[in-house]
Amino acid sequence: METVKDHPKRKHSLSFAIWSVVGIYFSRQIILRIVSGFSLLDNSLTARTADGLIRAFVGIISILVLGKIIGSNGFKFAFTTKGFKKGMFAHIAMIAPIIFMPFIVLSIPQSQLDFSNAIPHLLPYVIFHIGNAVWEDVAWNGVLMTGAMITYSATWNEPTTVRKRVKFMLMCSFAFGLVHFGGGGILHVFSAVATGVAWGAAYIYSKNLPSLFITHFVMNYVTTMIQLMLSDTELVILFVQRFFITNIIWGIVVMIPFAIYLTIKAEPFWSLEKDRSV
Repeated sequence: METVKDHPKRKHSLSFAIWSVVGIYFSRQIILRIVSGFSLLDNSLTARTADGLIRAFVGIISILVLGKIIGSNGFKFAFTTKGFKKGMFAHIAMIAPIIFMPFIVLSIPQSQLDFSNAIPHLLPYVIFHIGNAVWEDVAWNGVLMTGAMITYSATWNEPTTVRKRVKFMLMCSFAFGLVHFGGGGILHVFSAVATGVAWGAAYIYSKNLPSLFITHFVMNYVTTMIQLMLSDTELVILFVQRFFITNIIWGIVVMIPFAIYLTIKAEPFWSLEKDRSV
């Protein structure tokens, strides 16, 4: 039976992945302070734009480095039309939470939308959320998930490896949810876990990061614009809470079961032919 010990390069993949996530995080903060001089707590449009560009920059650099190092194990990212189509198919379960958002707004009593308030934020938040999607998906899926899969998923079709696959997908998704605690409390954590599971499974199934970037950007951007259009802080809080609860319920009923199914059905995470020559 194939084991991690048989492949010395592979056993270093997870440690590389963990240190990459840490390195990306601190690099972003250092670059932001050096280049822009803004505090990370600064919510001005200029700071948001700069932060988005820097998140995208460190994410792209990381994926280039990752491709070379983890590529030595035979793994290749699916930057192809086929991989993109598989990735978008895997995101079908996430369409509903995006569609739900306008209905949640309409369900809020006496809500008034102020479109003019959102206009100055349109472009800065496009840049910010594109950068954020690139950074988060590269860190959590492109780096951490890939490292875990390559390091421990030795014999892909074995029943024990199927369980490992699901376990790593769920572990990375829960970790993704936990880092959102400061942004919205326990509801935000569980909502992020639900979407993190969907993104993680879509990546394992397709190995395609651009499809993750698109759905991640759309969900975050639409949510932000709706919050900016709501005319009252209490309405914003009400909308966010209802969105989190809806997302959690939909995640339990649809997204998580579908994610587990995709993870089980996924193809190998690297080339077995190249593996034999390592």
